[in-house]
Amino acid sequence: MSNILIVEDSIDLTHMYVQLFAAYRHYVTVVRTGKNLEAVIEEFKPDLILLDIYLTREDGRDICKELKQTHSSIPIIMVSASLNLKDKYIACGADDYVAKPFDVNNLMDKISKWTQVKS
Repeated sequence: MSNILIVEDSIDLTHMYVQLFAAYRHYVTVVRTGKNLEAVIEEFKPDLILLDIYLTREDGRDICKELKQTHSSIPIIMVSASLNLKDKYIACGADDYVAKPFDVNNLMDKISKWTQVKS
């Protein structure tokens, strides 16, 4: 079991993530913005961060860059429906990406890959 921090502003998508990760016995905390992430990370101690690129008023790429400066050991998987996602995740320092709509098995394979040391 791993601690997964989800940064996502879609309520429907966060509900789906919570149910999915619970079925795989992961602990989940959800935040809708990048504000106060340091406090959430300090308290929750995530093994992985699932980060949407396009939040309502924020750019997940900027959040990723900031997080990688202070929490480089926490893997970050970027999620987006945009084109050229691979280029965007590499540029901001993320460890991996998942394109929306995503295949659940592919997402869970990536979660396992990045949390296998801590599971």
